[in-house]
Amino acid sequence: MTREGEHILSIEGLDVSYGGVQAVRGVTLSVAPGEIVGLVGESGSGKSTVLRATAGLLGRSGRVSGGAIRYRGRDVTALSRRELAALRGSELAYVFQDPTASLDPLCRIGSQFGECIRAHGTAQGGAVRALERDLLNEMGFEDPDRVLGAYPHELSGGMCQRVVLAMSVACDPSLLLADEPTSALDVTSQLQVSNLLLRIREQRGCSVLIVSHNIAAIGQVADRVGVMRRGELVEIGARDQVLREPQHPYTRALIAAVPKTDGTLPGVTVSGEGCDDVA
Repeated sequence: MTREGEHILSIEGLDVSYGGVQAVRGVTLSVAPGEIVGLVGESGSGKSTVLRATAGLLGRSGRVSGGAIRYRGRDVTALSRRELAALRGSELAYVFQDPTASLDPLCRIGSQFGECIRAHGTAQGGAVRALERDLLNEMGFEDPDRVLGAYPHELSGGMCQRVVLAMSVACDPSLLLADEPTSALDVTSQLQVSNLLLRIREQRGCSVLIVSHNIAAIGQVADRVGVMRRGELVEIGARDQVLREPQHPYTRALIAAVPKTDGTLPGVTVSGEGCDDVA
């Protein structure tokens, strides 16, 4: 159990490399119980690598070359593959960017959902289908039986992402790792998924570490915001402080590039130490 005042996740001086090429350098951040922390940055900034390292999903070419990742005080980087597999799903849940890639196109949703639930011992027998229905209802599906009988290609991208979210919370995880969960969706579906992340936190007390290239989307859900650039965490703080009074030139450039509500297109050139011109 996490004692009051402790962080559920602590990342300290994290270095990650792929094939000897460093992708993340000296990243330090934490997530408190029930907190949503967002990491934002352009493609290749290292934000998704931080998430994969936390879940032990770097693949054969990736490795943590420095620092520590502690979940409830346990150093994740020191766990065996079997220990990591036991941790994922039961306490850590990972939501990938492309929901359709997370689902087997040859199997109905109910079959995949049931396999996930039974594998982690959440429910067995007839209780599996009841739990599936309850979780899909929680994710806003009014006809869960139709969804359970469908193949992934018969559902929209937003529906698939809500199915994946339902599967991710089936084992009541303490920490949800969300990798660009809204980037492949239309605006309406993006809002639905953002609201669901907030609901999951409120109803389940689940902490969330979410990454996105969209600083506006991060601002909708995160309590604190961190900004990644070229593998480094250049700024982190409370959401309102980062979005309203950004300290780093790159953060200011990201905010200035958000499309305006009056329909005009962003056009900004921001120069400064540690930030290339952005136009």
